[in-house]
Amino acid sequence: MKTLEKLKDIFLKIDNAQSISEIEALSIEVNMLLNETHERPIEGIAGFLLERANLLNQKIKSISPEFEVNVIQ
Repeated sequence: MKTLEKLKDIFLKIDNAQSISEIEALSIEVNMLLNETHERPIEGIAGFLLERANLLNQKIKSISPEFEVNVIQ
């Protein structure tokens, strides 16, 4: 499975996560995947990650309004 498909799968799990601890565990998976991949970063992956980071930030705020995540734009 290519990196982008793996990322999409992990973020689908994040979409269904019910707690910040679940989201944190899945974010570790994202980090590990990106660290172990030998693919060069491509625009598709970068764009996907930025979009998902913004959605993740919105989800975290809905679960825990006092928690703030800074997303690089």
